[in-house]
Amino acid sequence: PPASSADVKTVTVHVLSEDAANGADEELNKEFDDADDTCKKGVLGHQFNDATVSACRNASELAERLPTDGNYVARRSAFVYTATAYADVGDFKSALPWADKAVEVVKLGFDDDSGSNAAYSTKGTIEGLLGDLNAADQDLTLAEEFSRKGIVWIEKEAPSLKQEYVRPFVRDLQFHAKVLQALGRPDEAQKKLDEAAKYN
Repeated sequence: PPASSADVKTVTVHVLSEDAANGADEELNKEFDDADDTCKKGVLGHQFNDATVSACRNASELAERLPTDGNYVARRSAFVYTATAYADVGDFKSALPWADKAVEVVKLGFDDDSGSNAAYSTKGTIEGLLGDLNAADQDLTLAEEFSRKGIVWIEKEAPSLKQEYVRPFVRDLQFHAKVLQALGRPDEAQKKLDEAAKYN
């Protein structure tokens, strides 16, 4: 069975190192930045409603028109937030294509570990909530690999920000454990819970 909708809030939101749009079309950049700002305020402010979904979808549709060169983080971030906004109102079917787009952007190789984690974590969580447990297992495994690398990096470069990396990692591990339990793999589920417990 799918993980319960009470687990919806496990969709990870990353607010670090987000770049605004850049490119020659200043009007498009401003329109995107405004929509993106409204979207992020809604999601981060727990405004789980149609207005937030609409702002996020608008930001993502504008992001798709940004020049691909140099807007990787802005695009991935917009897609993650749009997927999250849909998931937060329980519309996982509409959320998944945006999460897929976020993963397609990080596959281009221009994002950092935190951004890559955000894309795979969001996709894996939504797949789990939709009941596609095998896909969720695969994507959460990738998300956790990026998280582990990100935590190693942040411990060296900016230890004060470690919790910003650890919190979503722990949520991924705990949600992944539920997925593995539902797949009938309790030993692997327990390993995820044991790893998460190390950070508490």
